[in-house]
Amino acid sequence: MNARRLAHLSLLVIWSGLGPLGATGCSLDETTPVPSCGDRGSVLIVAQSVPGAAFVPCIEDPGSGWEATRVHVDEDGTLMHFDLGLDEKAAGEVQFTPVCEEAGGTSIESGIDGVQVRLIVPAGRHYLFDGGCVGVRIDGDAGDAAVDALIESVVLVERTRLVADVRRTFVDAEL
Repeated sequence: MNARRLAHLSLLVIWSGLGPLGATGCSLDETTPVPSCGDRGSVLIVAQSVPGAAFVPCIEDPGSGWEATRVHVDEDGTLMHFDLGLDEKAAGEVQFTPVCEEAGGTSIESGIDGVQVRLIVPAGRHYLFDGGCVGVRIDGDAGDAAVDALIESVVLVERTRLVADVRRTFVDAEL
């Protein structure tokens, strides 16, 4: 099944209310590409991991030496792992879950209606919104520019926008 068909099938599961990743409870590990903001296929799969979330994360090119090394998607959420440089002097994680495990931190301006942002020390952020949370954490020896690059590469897409995009482009014959 090609990626476009899988993306369309994935959104049908969201619409049908079967819950995350359908009734089978399957998961995807390491073979799933990082949910790129330019490719809705992997974003739709990630959306299923937290079906009640008002927003879904995608990743713009993080730059500054960050490389996505692993992605795990299952009914508990999504975990994306990044390494900085060939020597892996720092690691970053982007986690998408129904709730934040550590909701502490200092509140900062989000600029997005319905999203609260908390600055996490030493390096990270939590984005809290109806039905979901995106946590970004950086460990190790990453400079401020690298930390900022990974944090700023996380983009929140409104679930309603994803649904509207697929409804507009979905063709039954593609299944």
